[in-house]
Amino acid sequence: MPPPPNGGGGGVMDVACKHISAIRLHRKRKPYASLDAAPFAAVYVALVATALAQAHAVWPEASTPAVVAAAIAAAFTAHVLLVLLCVWIPSVKAIVQYESARDVNNADAVRVKPAAFHGRETIVPLKRTPIFLGGNQGDKIYPGTDFTTDGDNQLSHTFEYRKQRFYLDTTTHTFRKLEFNFHQPPNKLVAAHGRGYGTDAKANAAKSVWGANVFDVPRPEFRQLLINQMMQPFFVFQVFCVALWLLDAYWYYALFTLVMLVFFECTVVYQRQRTSDMLRRDVGESQNSLPVSVYRGGKWAPVPRSELLPGDVISLRSIDAREQAVLGVPAVDVPADCLLLGGVAVASEAMLTGESTPQWKSPVHERVCTAKEGDDEPLRRSRDKRHILFKGTTLVKHERPGSSSSAEGGGAKVPRPPDGGCVCLVMRTGFGTSQGKLMRSMLFSHERVSANSAEAGLFILVLLGIAVVAASYVLYDWTIAPNGRSLSKVMLMVMIILTSVVPPELPMELSLAVNQSLVELIKSGIFCTEPFRIPFAGKCDTCCFDKTGTLTSESLVLHGVVATDDFVKNRLVANLSDASAQCCRVLGVCHALTDASVDQGDPLDLAGFAAVRARFVSRDRVQPCNLPRPAEGASAPCRILRRFHFASELRRMSVICRVNSPGDRGSNSGVGGDILSALGGGSDERDELWVLAKGAPETIETLLEHVPDGYVACHQAWAKKGARVIALAARRIADAEEADDVLRVPREKAETNLHLVGLAIFECPLKTDSAACLAHLANSKHQLVMITGDAPLAACHVAKQCGILSASKTLLLDLLPSQGSTPATAESSSTAICWQALDDSQPDKATSLAYQGAAQCSQLARDNIDLCVSGAAITELERRGEANDALVHMRVLARTNPRQKALMIAALRAQGRTCLMCGDGTNDVGALRDSQVGVALLGGPSPAAVSPAGASKGGKRGQRRIKGAPPPPGEPDSGDGGDKGRRRIKGAPPPPGEPDDDDSMAVSGSHTALDTGGDGALEDDADSKSWIERIQEQQRAEEQLSLGVSLRDASLASPFTVRGSSIRPCLDIIRQGRTTLVATLQMFKILGLQCLCGAYSMSVMYIQGVRLGDSQATFSGIFSAALFFCLSQAKPLDKLSPERPHTRVFSTYILVSMVLQFAAHLSFTIYATQRALTLRPEGEEVCVAFDLEGGSEAASSSFETNVVNSVCYIVNLYTLATNFAVNYVGHPHSTPIHANRPMLFAVLAMMATATLLSVGESPVNELLEVSASLPGTLGTELVAFAAADFAFCWCVENALRKLPSS
Repeated sequence: MPPPPNGGGGGVMDVACKHISAIRLHRKRKPYASLDAAPFAAVYVALVATALAQAHAVWPEASTPAVVAAAIAAAFTAHVLLVLLCVWIPSVKAIVQYESARDVNNADAVRVKPAAFHGRETIVPLKRTPIFLGGNQGDKIYPGTDFTTDGDNQLSHTFEYRKQRFYLDTTTHTFRKLEFNFHQPPNKLVAAHGRGYGTDAKANAAKSVWGANVFDVPRPEFRQLLINQMMQPFFVFQVFCVALWLLDAYWYYALFTLVMLVFFECTVVYQRQRTSDMLRRDVGESQNSLPVSVYRGGKWAPVPRSELLPGDVISLRSIDAREQAVLGVPAVDVPADCLLLGGVAVASEAMLTGESTPQWKSPVHERVCTAKEGDDEPLRRSRDKRHILFKGTTLVKHERPGSSSSAEGGGAKVPRPPDGGCVCLVMRTGFGTSQGKLMRSMLFSHERVSANSAEAGLFILVLLGIAVVAASYVLYDWTIAPNGRSLSKVMLMVMIILTSVVPPELPMELSLAVNQSLVELIKSGIFCTEPFRIPFAGKCDTCCFDKTGTLTSESLVLHGVVATDDFVKNRLVANLSDASAQCCRVLGVCHALTDASVDQGDPLDLAGFAAVRARFVSRDRVQPCNLPRPAEGASAPCRILRRFHFASELRRMSVICRVNSPGDRGSNSGVGGDILSALGGGSDERDELWVLAKGAPETIETLLEHVPDGYVACHQAWAKKGARVIALAARRIADAEEADDVLRVPREKAETNLHLVGLAIFECPLKTDSAACLAHLANSKHQLVMITGDAPLAACHVAKQCGILSASKTLLLDLLPSQGSTPATAESSSTAICWQALDDSQPDKATSLAYQGAAQCSQLARDNIDLCVSGAAITELERRGEANDALVHMRVLARTNPRQKALMIAALRAQGRTCLMCGDGTNDVGALRDSQVGVALLGGPSPAAVSPAGASKGGKRGQRRIKGAPPPPGEPDSGDGGDKGRRRIKGAPPPPGEPDDDDSMAVSGSHTALDTGGDGALEDDADSKSWIERIQEQQRAEEQLSLGVSLRDASLASPFTVRGSSIRPCLDIIRQGRTTLVATLQMFKILGLQCLCGAYSMSVMYIQGVRLGDSQATFSGIFSAALFFCLSQAKPLDKLSPERPHTRVFSTYILVSMVLQFAAHLSFTIYATQRALTLRPEGEEVCVAFDLEGGSEAASSSFETNVVNSVCYIVNLYTLATNFAVNYVGHPHSTPIHANRPMLFAVLAMMATATLLSVGESPVNELLEVSASLPGTLGTELVAFAAADFAFCWCVENALRKLPSS
């Protein structure tokens, strides 16, 4: 049925997209009806007719030629301005070139208004295109549409915005994003699309809708990009200023500025082209030609990746080293977002989540089979991501369908693929994928640090107000005493005064600091996708860190197990040969490893697997223990039937396996025929079915049939020592009915009535530089917070080791001990949670204190008590509505889930904090995205830490390793002195040859010290180079760095991505952020002072007849640009200062400093001008800036050297040099001015030039059109007053810098 006249009234339509706030329907006007054509054509005709009439004296009363010419110029200017406004402001374009459409049938364009911080408004075409999607007969393509796969293709109204297509839903009259309808229960999705496209006709029709599976990033032409840049408002404004200067006869200065502007725009265009080339190279398009097996038309056939369509059933497989060499690719990337239907896959999702550990992907039928009865929940990415392979991620390993761990067919209804890959259903392609989201964020990111920010705009408005006052004074003086000055010259001066508020080089000035920081971050191995966040790092006051894999090493060490009989005595069994068979079985079998990925996986799984020396017999068959003289039954081979993978919300994992009974274990020394026979069909009477589980002790406790005595005290005691404690449990499946249905038993039923078999004690050592980096941050007055999913006691122990907890007393907010992990009820809300004192001297005792609300947290924090909280307590705080007020005082958050991590960041931001969040895993993604400065650690070697020589060598000596990362097995750690620096848990037996001691997981080896010395002065040869050479060197460095930094170094998880595992880059980001922030504020401050001084010199001094020469203005402009460039090249100091940089332009420090400095400059200018007027030679006239006698316009723009002009220019040089020298903020955030040699030399050169012009005759005087000699002692007085002005400004600036930052 046709849509209603209006979707929302007045041409407004609803759109189902959170990134778009509204859309409006429009219809393009006819050319003769366009408001930028017909009205101006009529005006032009009338003005030309008037001019012709005047020329032929037809109308004697016609206006004078000057007035007609002015009218034509004004009309042309208004026409050009209107055309430009249509380019700049879509709402103006919609009024001028479009008219509002009543309904979609009459519209041919839509005006898209994005949500806040998601781009700018734009107008895009509205098209009628065919909408068709292949599938089973009669299937609806979209919910609520009449479009089906039957019959002819249907037409729908669609538009494309930011590489995404939207179609009109005719039932709700809402525009929706065009995407494959996978938001339905998985069983229905598989039933509908499990056989792919049945015919080639359906596939071709679907291709017309979805298009190619490529990232269409066209390389724009240089000429077109340059034209677009020159159409931007700032550039047009700058060209307008240049035109004004040309009218005022400043030829050299205007041409120099114009060349500088064009050069800058050319560099911007060149950078955009390079970025486009980098994106095209790194999005994996090189693999588009690789074929993928696709099931279409009832058969498997190879199809190029670029031709994949949503709804396709494909086969994906990993490749071995031989195939990598043949294909010329290091690994196979997933070609699209795919739902895993059959088989098992292991994928590296570092690009997507920042998680360096490869992720296990299981088929979606497991989710369907384990769902509760009657559960029809639709597929959701956040919940079902373990069944989804995302585009751009690397397929590390795969397992074909048909094995026990991936049921035959997987519900895909297709035969096994001939290449032995896993069967997947394509869900999204191209820009609709997860990698496409990252691409779109990089292509259409419009937020950056520039004059467009609110505070910067307000500052410019204030300066504009000052310029308006100065311009008004000029007009007022002209109305009182014209003195023969022409109106055109006065108006020209008024416009020059008004436009002087924003110097033409402002965009370059503001982007220089950010670009410099970007280059330095790239050199440190840090990839930034959102440069506008760099100054936020300078404002950072709170640093949050994940624990495992971020502060501590990912490599875990199993120190032993505690058997159930030893809980009371807390006796550790270090030799696993003495451990029970069930303990070894859980460690060797309950994991997410595969036979081909025993070296890649979760560190906890790897540590347990290696400790018992387990090994895979085949794909799903494991011999769990190969230790010498193991317990009876520990070596019995097991076949993994089901895996219930680890989930952060559940904090546990389990497997169902078939175990060969101890009666016929076979040989431990090898896998012989007896073992393979025992694993064969599973019909042997001696085979037993077992459920093996491991997880957090608190979680496993709720699943136990019986809790042994001393269980809680034992695992808490080890957690207080910093150990990572994992509970091991098992249950034999004796029920015949459950055994028969073992492949379909729900997880909730399988993981019940477990029997505890022991506690596994793992060591998770701190990274070698974590404590030193955190100490550096603490010394610089950053609040440190740990947010982890580990146990509270273990987290607090590690937090004390690395300095996050430093107070003498620590309180943990947790549920009452009697409640365990049970959520608080409404009736017990006042006593559900309490404070527990963690006393190291009595680790088994805890003193409780009643929780009395968020105000109590604030008071305890003021009393210098470190506060910690558990995830269960956070849930209770949320229920009470006190989470935001209470969490900001917490130093450690333990046993948290991903949502609670993000909640902590939201609470800090709600209190006005600027947060840095550093993490390395999937669980940190929400917090990384929500923080102002998110840093994702991808693991692996950092580019900054790898020497070329080391990278080229073979063997262990040539392996690239991050400084501070643990050494590879068998290689001693030179920094820690081998095993002597290893951390060891109290109670664990010492390694052979090492004496026992009672140090509780203390770090014996010394931490790597950070360089915190001095001012960080740079003594390299680059400081002596000219600023032109520095620009060229920076461009060459960027080109070289771009070859080593790619899209693969970016992550959807956060704006900052680190190719490494150390947290040291967090220091680099904060350093660069502070330097950028300080440099930006310096530029605004200097800009303000120049505006104030310029307003006086171009108003009062113009009225007095003072005018600067063209050479003088050009020389000042060159020096000003060079000084701004040198200012942006300041390097950050190695040591972060406790003193925070000022973050606001409108602060007491900046405003008072500007007023007092301007007062000093104004006094200097007035004194020097009056002395020059007094001492000038007899008969010498002041430079005529206007025609006093009504002479020619050429004469009014002439320039002649005289004493007054020379003195004014010398004062201008002195004040300009003083502004840069005094307001340069070096220590304590960046290198002082004496270390920034280009800046120092430029300032000294400008002051030396001014002094040379003041005291003596030189060739410089003639070059700069300055009087050869000043009368009397005027030159000496200028030098003395300049020194006094500098001293006063320096004292004011340094005194005000001691004011606290806002």
